[in-house]
Amino acid sequence: MAPGIVDKISSRMHRMSQSSVDKENYAAREDEKSKLAAWEAENRPLEVTEITVDPQNKPVGHSSKVLRKDDFELIKTLGTGTFARVWLTKLAQSKKSGSADLGNKVFALKILRKVDVIRLKQVEHVRNERNVLAAVAGHPFITTMVASFQDQDTLYMLLDYCPGGEVFSYLRRARRFNEPTSQFYAAEICLIFEFLHDKEGVAYRDLKPENILIDANGHLKLVDFGFAKKIDNRTHARSRRCS
Repeated sequence: MAPGIVDKISSRMHRMSQSSVDKENYAAREDEKSKLAAWEAENRPLEVTEITVDPQNKPVGHSSKVLRKDDFELIKTLGTGTFARVWLTKLAQSKKSGSADLGNKVFALKILRKVDVIRLKQVEHVRNERNVLAAVAGHPFITTMVASFQDQDTLYMLLDYCPGGEVFSYLRRARRFNEPTSQFYAAEICLIFEFLHDKEGVAYRDLKPENILIDANGHLKLVDFGFAKKIDNRTHARSRRCS
């Protein structure tokens, strides 16, 4: 067989194979987007026994191999940091699927450029944040990392959107909370740290009003786990604090 014919056959087979892979990836992405929309629509906290399993086996907190930035429509900036920007986003509707309901679900998408993370020596902090958020995803009073994914240049964390904003903003306007409000918020903060310490062995290390958001139902959501640290030997750590 002539070399030119062999090359044409080989090229055609490669295109067919690539087309098959693209179709499989597209189907997987659409399936994952549907699951994200379903989770946001249900919007229920997980039980403790559901939270403490492997993140890859939970409905939230997993690392996605198929999601891309193109799967989301960026709406507006919610906040910026030294090496990250948080966007209000919604699922992009596929031109092929016609799943109009996907576009109604909003999230917060935290975007981190890898080059900035490396340059500012924040690799360990970002890794800790992602791992801790995956482990605690689904807790009623901790921001839920619905999923994480990455491309060649960027890391992404898809989070629940909290429309109430920071506790700091309310406290600055009110100057102080009344006693019932203070008791309510204090109780939720205690529940957060009881879970982090006893169930996950995590030291948060950055508690301040700016890192506590209020969700649509008026409950607290602890955010920003960049300084959080997993304490492997909790007995030893407790003994050192007591000595």
